Amino acid sequence: MDTILYIDANVYINYFKWEYDRWRCLGEMALSVFNRILDGEFKLVISDHLLSELKKHVDEKIIDEFLQEFKDKKLIIEINKTQEDIDEAKQISRHYHDPLHAILARKAKAQYLITRDLLGYPLPCTEFIEILYPESLP
Repeated sequence: MDTILYIDANVYINYFKWEYDRWRCLGEMALSVFNRILDGEFKLVISDHLLSELKKHVDEKIIDEFLQEFKDKKLIIEINKTQEDIDEAKQISRHYHDPLHAILARKAKAQYLITRDLLGYPLPCTEFIEILYPESLP
């Protein structure tokens, strides 16, 4: 069985904007995960919810070009949200955007959700998917 990752928009943004925190290059940590996917270690879930969040921060053409290599290597699993998914996320939190990522990750049978914002995922989310920082991915 392939290990499947769902990567939160904030990790993509770390990469695209080559961001740093006080001590580390977050872009480099994101790149490391993306390279592991390209090496065939994992499959990557892309959702319409993720793409819509990304497009608020990164030009759509840049996103498409970045994802093309993953598509060419058949490493992408595409998934779309339904109203039922949104309703479930809203039951978890009124700030439902992160829980919606977790629900879509579960729907795609991902083993891990990779994020920079662990606090954005309330307890119910952590009961159905393992949520990690990029540098914590085994």
